[in-house]
Amino acid sequence: MIGSFVIETPTRLVLPPELPQALLATMLSYRDKRAEFDLKRIKDRPSWHIQQLGEEGYQEVLQALMDKAKGSLLFTGEDGTRWTYTGLLGMLHEHFPDYEIVNHVRYPAPHPLPWIKKPHPLRPYQIEASDLLLGDTDQHYPRSVEMGTGLGKSRIIVELERTHGLRAVVMAPSTSIAGQLLSQATAALGAKNVGAYFDGKKQLGRLITVGTAQSFTKVERGTPAWAHLSGAQVCIADESHMCPADTLASVCLGEYVNKKWVAGLCAGAPYRYFFSGTQIRGDGLDLVLKGIIGDPLYVMSVRDGVEGQWLAKPHFVMVNVTSESGVYSKDPNRMTREHLYRNPQINRFAGQTASRFAAAGKFVLILVDELTQVQHLLPHLTVEYGLAHGGVTKDNKESLPPGLHKSNPDALVGRFNAGQLPCLIGTSCIGTGTDVKPPGQMVVLNLVGGRSETQLRQAVGRGTRREGKDHFLFMDFDVNNVESLHRHANDRRAIYTQIYEPAREMSPS
Repeated sequence: MIGSFVIETPTRLVLPPELPQALLATMLSYRDKRAEFDLKRIKDRPSWHIQQLGEEGYQEVLQALMDKAKGSLLFTGEDGTRWTYTGLLGMLHEHFPDYEIVNHVRYPAPHPLPWIKKPHPLRPYQIEASDLLLGDTDQHYPRSVEMGTGLGKSRIIVELERTHGLRAVVMAPSTSIAGQLLSQATAALGAKNVGAYFDGKKQLGRLITVGTAQSFTKVERGTPAWAHLSGAQVCIADESHMCPADTLASVCLGEYVNKKWVAGLCAGAPYRYFFSGTQIRGDGLDLVLKGIIGDPLYVMSVRDGVEGQWLAKPHFVMVNVTSESGVYSKDPNRMTREHLYRNPQINRFAGQTASRFAAAGKFVLILVDELTQVQHLLPHLTVEYGLAHGGVTKDNKESLPPGLHKSNPDALVGRFNAGQLPCLIGTSCIGTGTDVKPPGQMVVLNLVGGRSETQLRQAVGRGTRREGKDHFLFMDFDVNNVESLHRHANDRRAIYTQIYEPAREMSPS
């Protein structure tokens, strides 16, 4: 008799014993690019690292990174059974279709909540996505949705919270996104049902708890917080790809501690939902992410949203510049700082362009990667601006005027969206998931660089909401005479073409 894939718990998939070990090992292995990068870094400077760590310490770090670089999601239980994460069932069952699926998980009956204030009706595609997510529970969880920024993932999340009416944990990658999810859930379902567990707030005892990945990783076993949150029957994660894979795994699944598997905070939740604008990663851990979130049940791209007139159409422009600096380094981060972040040509053009558009009545969003960039940009801005950031450090505070050391990103975004602020400069604290929707035409200046597809798609998403506009301008920069930066810009050009259309080329003159 042929064996079965057994969903033993919401997160653990027991594999048929007769499946070949070698094939499973190949299918369930991955490469951790972060570890590979760190491994290359310490191998490039062995003498310096041996001096810092000692010969024995250096060899230990080297071995640990070599082990981490080759990851595997094929695990063996104490009883010898082989298992992996439930999110990989679709991939495995497609490869071994003759094996049946046995689900031992029990799903509690829903208890729909009444609306305190009913939000706007679901759009047709939101209804379709919600129906798929809330479909037949005989099919396995987890379930995920991939939808372009601005298409209303958070509205679907509220629908899930209300329809289930069960104890739920809702996780976001940042306080900004958590704040938005908290506000929407509270408005729709009432403060008595919705609590916060982030940014210093620890409101336990509510049916729905919204928090950040960072706050949930700090919940200690044996505490009242652990007792309440680990009893959640619904686990929802927004912008799931933005959380570090190990953080997401430790909360949603669990981890090995002293060679023993320990379940995570939300490992027991039978209903599991994951949302993102793009369920991809740039660190090689896509298999880990799939193991957590499963295969997307519903996918709607930015192109689909534009063609359906749900999203604003992006017009991409690549500004071709040069660098007069002679600095060279093997470190790509140093090259980016020197030739892009501190490039006088880029900062002058960006500041003057932002000022010109703002003076013409358009709203300008300038995305930066590091706060130290701002000091090079500000002398060229001649319009009112706000600077949204997550806080200064001892290393960058001297680069900013004292009046900019403190920032309230939510308040600044609110002013921008209300049309009270013509220009907003923002770091990653508003670069992902934040609702940026000024009441008029919009221009986004991307001063981040790099080649991260995830980060770039999120940056484009800052302009896709249709409020006040049906199109927007997204400007990027290519430092032509610096090989590494030019190569990164070409990668970004390819991503723009995938998102919607090729970038138009221009020079700053």
